[in-house]
Amino acid sequence: MTAQWALELAGDPEDVPLHGALDEVIASFSDGATRPDELPALRRFADELVRAPSPVTALPMLRALSHDGYLRGALVVLAGALRQRPDPELSLALARELLDAIDPALGVRIARAVLARSDVQASDRRLDGPFVAGNLLLGEALLEGGDPGAALRHFEAVLSVDVDHARALRGWSSAVRALEARGIAAEHRSRGLALLDGLDELELRHAFGSERYELGRPLGRGRHAVVYEAYDRHVGRKVAIKRLLQPDARRGDLPERVLQSRFFAEALTLARVRSPFVVALLDVQPRHRFIALELCRGGNLRLALRRGLVG
Repeated sequence: MTAQWALELAGDPEDVPLHGALDEVIASFSDGATRPDELPALRRFADELVRAPSPVTALPMLRALSHDGYLRGALVVLAGALRQRPDPELSLALARELLDAIDPALGVRIARAVLARSDVQASDRRLDGPFVAGNLLLGEALLEGGDPGAALRHFEAVLSVDVDHARALRGWSSAVRALEARGIAAEHRSRGLALLDGLDELELRHAFGSERYELGRPLGRGRHAVVYEAYDRHVGRKVAIKRLLQPDARRGDLPERVLQSRFFAEALTLARVRSPFVVALLDVQPRHRFIALELCRGGNLRLALRRGLVG
């Protein structure tokens, strides 16, 4: 199979970043690859990609072809089909195969091109969507490839959807340790955690309107708010920052005014309580929609309930 033959088979769709990377797959792997007219299984794979209601049904066929030693031909056929019929999940499957020691740099390019698509960006609140899958794939690939700074951003993107995502948390922790081993200070990496609830760069730069707080790792997320560990520079200690999520990141249909009123009313009630069994309220910032609380080292309540540690 030649690159020209494969490109002619794919046609000439609109040129976008993903198509450029797909063309590179065809150019790199088509020389000497098995053609669909030479192998019935490869022909069935090509037909499935074109005719199936959902091309994702072809994924088991891709795995079978790889197992049988026809991966190069399968990758070329898949890249050609994706130029005609883009599919985020199949594109990430292609990237995954390339990242598996075949051509990691090209795999990263394809995964990044997938994440740049508007339909993938629109899936950023779905745990089973390509936004999470693509960022997790890139985070792990970049971390393994020796770029923990870039990997960190992708793990944080996954944590913006599910702050308890086990693989993303493991990757995030590994990336942080790798950065610290290189002597990179925490403040150089705290900015990315703002992705968890949509803080813009300017707001984070001024630490919610002051230079008081330095954000750290995410501690948890509920339907309407997210909690971070933070460092209070005024008193020199760690605190918990609880901040209302942006409206488009919340789950539920409570009106904005009602939600904010309830949030700060609860803070006012907390301020009136003095008890060793209740965390202390340290700061209230209605303008920036957050409160600062005493940081308690108690672990994950959800896990404690599951394990029967709390009655």
